[in-house]
Amino acid sequence: MKAWGTGWYSHDIWKNQGFIMKKLKILVVDDDKSIRQVLTFALREYYDVTALSDGQEAIDCLYVEHFDIILLDIRMPRLNGIEALKIIQKIAPDTDVIMVTATINSDITSSTMKLGALNYLTKPFEMEDLLKILFKISKKKHIMDKSNKIQDQIVESNEFGELIGESVEIKSIRSFISEVSGTGSTVLISGNKGAEHDLIAHSIYQNSNYKEAFKVVNCASSSQVLEEELFGRVFEDKDFNEMPAIGFLKIGDGGTLYIKNIEKMPLFTQRKVVAWLEDRFKGPVNPEIKIRIILSTTVDIPENIQDKTFDEELFHYINESTISIPSLSMRKEDIPLIIDYYLNKYNKEFGSNCKMAPEARDILHNYEWPGNTAEISNVISRLVLISKGENILSARIPLNIILNTRKRKPPLNFCYSELLDNFVGHLVSDLYAEHSGNREVISTILGVSKKKIDIILSGIT
Repeated sequence: MKAWGTGWYSHDIWKNQGFIMKKLKILVVDDDKSIRQVLTFALREYYDVTALSDGQEAIDCLYVEHFDIILLDIRMPRLNGIEALKIIQKIAPDTDVIMVTATINSDITSSTMKLGALNYLTKPFEMEDLLKILFKISKKKHIMDKSNKIQDQIVESNEFGELIGESVEIKSIRSFISEVSGTGSTVLISGNKGAEHDLIAHSIYQNSNYKEAFKVVNCASSSQVLEEELFGRVFEDKDFNEMPAIGFLKIGDGGTLYIKNIEKMPLFTQRKVVAWLEDRFKGPVNPEIKIRIILSTTVDIPENIQDKTFDEELFHYINESTISIPSLSMRKEDIPLIIDYYLNKYNKEFGSNCKMAPEARDILHNYEWPGNTAEISNVISRLVLISKGENILSARIPLNIILNTRKRKPPLNFCYSELLDNFVGHLVSDLYAEHSGNREVISTILGVSKKKIDIILSGIT
């Protein structure tokens, strides 16, 4: 084993790659004591290292402890590396194994790779070669961990998450999810802003065979971030010798990639995706990488094609299985159910017990909700918060909703004074945020004293 440059020991270099959030656990298995000592010393700054002398010890250890990576020598007493690998694949299938051999033997190398080994090294090897392999694995595991955490962002109240409603349209969407989930087809979800794009995408993922990870990529991000998440990037650092950060399209095996706001993807990135898709359909470089792709949009993509802001070839690739989400104004019977769902949700979240006054419920039920379920969620959240456990009254409903409800005439017991207080409170709150809390500016704009401004602000939660 050869020496290596101090650059690999620079914590700043590794930290700058943005993936070492925690120490991965490595098991070194080699009957050569000196190799165990050198590897333990070399890797301990960035990894939690355990070293054992033969395959049987490794197997015994794996029954009681989890490891992210195993460096496994092939020739060892008691239980050799190949036999140990067979058992490891059964008891620790999520652990990545790097085989270490003293001789170059293509038959042995091929057999270990078929058994599930991720990579192999031949002794004596450059330490930098090992570190590069570990870097790739660490990056992959970091992306996978980060992707899996996205699942927690969507509350699963039933089989289809927060997909609430009993309208014909919602039932049709549920049927579509059931039908398409079992396939590997690309899915394009369209609908107005605030609709249930994310929930449908997550439901398809939850009910599919592509559940290794759920990676969300938002095309509203900067083009650099977008390309890094999809394709990775090459670092220019001299110590890394252009070591790649791996994009999800290369390592997302068995996972689902959800691309949001596809219409906002830059044209040059769209063409890179087309090239990747062409390779995939013609016979990709690594055919074992299987990824399910779901996309969403809030626009009519054919119109964007006409405007030459969307690549027509990409549209043909992604227009495989499509679903359009009707706006809430087209499925009004779902509105009461969605309102009740979010009322219960935010009551639990804020430790409250708010109930909806009949006149307030009537206003909300008859509003068009142009922002769809996202708007309902935001409005109910605020109403529960400002009601402080009391009944939600109509006067607390935002003025724009009251003025734009389908029933223009307010109920008989509608309180206009509370409506006025609500309007003034909203106005002062907006001005307070706009002018960074400068009461003097606010009082000048409204023509009232700073003391009056303080009184109004004291009543705003």
